[in-house]
Amino acid sequence: MEQYYQMAQKIASASQRGTGTIRHNLARDFDYEYITWRLGGEDLLKKKYHQVYQMLQETRGQDLKMAEKGECPMNECEADGTGLTDAMNIRTLNFHPQTTLESTSCMDMTRENPSIVIIGDVSDVVSKKSVDGFAINDNYSSYLTGGIKVPAASLIRGQERHFLATSTFYWTEQDEEGKPLLRSKTDVSDVVKIIGASSLVTSMTVEAPMPMRHIGGQKTTIYYNRKGILDDSLWDYYYEKVGTTPENISVHMPFKGSATFLDGFTPKPYIDRNEDFFLYIENKKNGVANFNLSQMSAISLRVSGQTISWEFPIDWKTTIAKKALTGAQQLTFYAHMHIMTEKGISVPLTIQSDGVTHEDPSYAKIPKIDILWGCFAKGTHITMADGSEKMVCEIRPGEQVRTRNGNCKVEDLIQGPEERLVLIRSVKGNVIRLTENHPLLTTEGIKMAKDLTWGSILEMEYGRDAIEELHMVEYHDTVYSLLLADEEFLIADGYFAGDFKAQNRTMKEAEAAAKEEKNRKLAPFQQELNELIASLAEEKGERHERQYGERSL
Repeated sequence: MEQYYQMAQKIASASQRGTGTIRHNLARDFDYEYITWRLGGEDLLKKKYHQVYQMLQETRGQDLKMAEKGECPMNECEADGTGLTDAMNIRTLNFHPQTTLESTSCMDMTRENPSIVIIGDVSDVVSKKSVDGFAINDNYSSYLTGGIKVPAASLIRGQERHFLATSTFYWTEQDEEGKPLLRSKTDVSDVVKIIGASSLVTSMTVEAPMPMRHIGGQKTTIYYNRKGILDDSLWDYYYEKVGTTPENISVHMPFKGSATFLDGFTPKPYIDRNEDFFLYIENKKNGVANFNLSQMSAISLRVSGQTISWEFPIDWKTTIAKKALTGAQQLTFYAHMHIMTEKGISVPLTIQSDGVTHEDPSYAKIPKIDILWGCFAKGTHITMADGSEKMVCEIRPGEQVRTRNGNCKVEDLIQGPEERLVLIRSVKGNVIRLTENHPLLTTEGIKMAKDLTWGSILEMEYGRDAIEELHMVEYHDTVYSLLLADEEFLIADGYFAGDFKAQNRTMKEAEAAAKEEKNRKLAPFQQELNELIASLAEEKGERHERQYGERSL
């Protein structure tokens, strides 16, 4: 087990800061040695996992060619920017002496990837031994999370609780010639949690973003550019004149709170930039929108005694692409920052609205975020065969409705309860509320309402129209759907809304055809990778059971 700790120390030293992210360049011998070791070692890969080994060689060859030209892999040279980006990091490293040691790692990518992998370990720095580890992977996915959880009582007791977590992330990408490569990066978190019998952080309070109108609520609602339209009781924060374009929307988000430190460990009034800093909102499975680091000087930090308070600027100077935002998805908040103390120890604080709760006083879980703007619709009108309109709830079997290709008979009126609906308003003003899985016709084909984005172009009765508003609304009432004699697209509030059975069949056929082509090319590699990660996970699972019993995470 000491080998895990030794390699963790090596990778921590390679990061130069002890904590941070290393983007692996396989032209460097250490990077190549480390990422092959993570996968079981070069000898094992050569002997048993030829496809994985070959892709690593292709990747190394590409990196060596770039090194000869004085270039580096794209992911190593990326600069801070705005908009949605990939996120791969250790999200949490929590400890409480009366409960558990827990750590989670996550990768959230802006697009679906043929293969994604996380291999993680946590070591005890005092005993210089590995505590636990995990290995997990997925195919054709953009989101993956994994972690460890062990009882605190089973750890070696000491005056100092100091942990070192390392997680290595692998994903496939193509070079300029379309050749698949296996890229990787490693995140390192070196954290002192307890000295003596006390936590370095004794308490933490998050003031914002938090539910202000409904204390203890399950979500925080933020409205942009909606003043005078809705009852004030519906929103927690309101910002007007938020910049929007047809493609993007600016991010305005409050972040305010405080943390109190152990006596003798007085915090300094600045965020330690030598350690990892993350502040972003996550549109799960679509990447994250980061706080623009050019705004660091605008952060207000104040120290009073043992307590540090912070308040970040509302305008993050970053944007989210509307095409990546769906109406049926809440955003998650994540912040991770290190505060330097007078004793020279850098202490991390973590706040997130995803994952589990934990007793660690340097960690806080807050509700998820809804960002909304626009108005609510009152009902859905269906265009009848004669051109008149009727409320959907008033239509009866036997009546004729107008469709995209003529008229069609209504065979049945289906109804049922629904708690929340997707609200859509087009640029030309047509508003509709419908269930998440109701199909609509777009220029990209048939899509369920929950899969629409701000970049979707809708096929309307009068032509094509863009989306002006897209979000979830509370409903708590009965919804209605028409069963037509033929599979058709009827006209609902100007929108072409289709029969779900036809839409479901069409979507499945299209998805199956696209994935069949991808599978044909990468299937041998994916099969080997699945077997390899399963083997690593089994090894780590057996080690966990020998030490702690059956896994609980």
